Amino acid sequence: MKYLSVVFLFVFILIIPGVSAVNPEADAGVLPGEVFYAFDLFFERIHLLFTFGSENKAEVLLSFAKERKLELESLDSDEMDRFSQGLIDRRDNYIVQVRNNIDNANMDNISRQNMLQEIDKISGSEISDNAEVAALVDADVV
Repeated sequence: MKYLSVVFLFVFILIIPGVSAVNPEADAGVLPGEVFYAFDLFFERIHLLFTFGSENKAEVLLSFAKERKLELESLDSDEMDRFSQGLIDRRDNYIVQVRNNIDNANMDNISRQNMLQEIDKISGSEISDNAEVAALVDADVV
């Protein structure tokens, strides 16, 4: 029985998240209010815990923000009332963390711009009229 539970845990922890990471935009996955949603968030935290380097953390956090956006878009009207603010707060928190990691990462200009554009797609906001990107390019920071 112990062997069976260890195998199940191995499959659940290692294989299932890898399968869902193949095409993260295909489906929102587990939605808030579902039984396994807490597990989904728990494994995201574990994934982030074992991610090293600012650029890698920014990529992982960006994928989490995309997932929150997909979850938000997948909610029906009843669920929207209950869960939308929490999803928006989580998404925005991930976006702030992505920006912090981008600032700390030693990234080239193109990668930095691509990540900032992805953030814009997720948040729906413009990068302050692209002044931030222009300033980074002019300053040769990126």
